[in-house]
Amino acid sequence: MIFLDIHMPVKNGFECLEEIRNAEEPLSCIKVIILSTSSSPQDIDLSYKMGADFYAIRPSSYKELKDLLQDILAIDWSVTAGRNKTKFLLF
Repeated sequence: MIFLDIHMPVKNGFECLEEIRNAEEPLSCIKVIILSTSSSPQDIDLSYKMGADFYAIRPSSYKELKDLLQDILAIDWSVTAGRNKTKFLLF
């Protein structure tokens, strides 16, 4: 599992996601989670179109972030495969 932010130095999260999804296996099979402060519908849609497995908006407090990460790590990815990914957006 790889956590990416859209706003990263040197290379943004979209560029990194594109490289991961265009890579050879096993890298291309890794679950990619976008964890960003952006709640822009355009960023969310683009993330899924580019192959992100999940998009979560990063909360402002440490406790909320810890809880969010625990929730993400507890996801049964075999159940979520093929579903409408917008239903799995966490705030």
